[in-house]
Amino acid sequence: MLLSHQAASGGEQPRAPDQGNEGGVRCLAGVRGETSPGRRDAGGAHDGGYAVPREFDKRVLHNQWFFQAYKSHDIEYWGLTPQNEPSVSGTYPTMTWTAQQQNVFVGKYLGPALHSAGFSGLKMMAVDDNRSHLPAWADVVLSDATAGKYYSGVAVHWYTDNRVDPGMLTVTHNRHPSNFLFYTEACNLVRVVEKDYGDWEIGEKYGKSMMQAFSNWVGAWTDWNMVVNLEGGPMTLKNTTTQYGYNAAIIVNSKTNELYKQPPYYFQAHFSMFVPPGSKRIGMSSTHNGGMYNIAFHTPENRYVIVFINMANAHVSAVITHPGKGNIDINLGARTINTIVYS
Repeated sequence: MLLSHQAASGGEQPRAPDQGNEGGVRCLAGVRGETSPGRRDAGGAHDGGYAVPREFDKRVLHNQWFFQAYKSHDIEYWGLTPQNEPSVSGTYPTMTWTAQQQNVFVGKYLGPALHSAGFSGLKMMAVDDNRSHLPAWADVVLSDATAGKYYSGVAVHWYTDNRVDPGMLTVTHNRHPSNFLFYTEACNLVRVVEKDYGDWEIGEKYGKSMMQAFSNWVGAWTDWNMVVNLEGGPMTLKNTTTQYGYNAAIIVNSKTNELYKQPPYYFQAHFSMFVPPGSKRIGMSSTHNGGMYNIAFHTPENRYVIVFINMANAHVSAVITHPGKGNIDINLGARTINTIVYS
């Protein structure tokens, strides 16, 4: 396989506000609406309700109170989305919206209220749902004359990645280049069980999603759960055999004071440890890659980082060719992730 660097392309990561020296905490974290008190949803329940316009002002007040309460303790948030997975109605806390309803809510209620309350610096992200809703949902909300001006980016989930062309991310970027793309949720939705500890395929699934995302203008990718306990919790729902159990990159055993790092931890670490904020993806061409995934970045420290994922059951030999710098011969083991860093 022959790889060669091309001219720089790709977007920077969404950036958190700089940490000041005057005390206080600034969180690289987002707030995502799930549902409202039951009587404020049509249907009268937390689960499976949908938004109604007569309650928009009350929902806005809840958002304001939330940010004001944290600010009173010198804690500031970086961003928010109006609703987590607005297309979903299920037997857990959800609220269904149409894109047109969100235009009214954001354009006439939430956006103006946050600005008037001093929270105009929050990065509001549209969609916060699977990429099967791209670019259509983003087109409706970001092109709206009233609501569109309040958005900074597009939030995406990974649950339909295996059946939706990742090129839809690039289409969305090309139509709305001033709005960043941010993967805000990923999780292997299978209850953690001991026999699955060390399941390498879960890690490969994470790696493939990150490769596809970063290759198509996504600037940041985040897991849903950092840690879970041995039962896949704690969680909003009762953790029973008939309810959801979750998975994570780290499993905590509170009885033995142990934690178990799972393959997704290491796949994410190959990006988070070597690709710092402010890095840019750079172009890369490849021939005869044998189905291997690869992506390259240029960091603010003027380093080049190339991540390889070999999902084949055989090793792959490769040559990295960088004009003006020479060649690097590498041998990638079967079913491995590898990162090369050079100046």
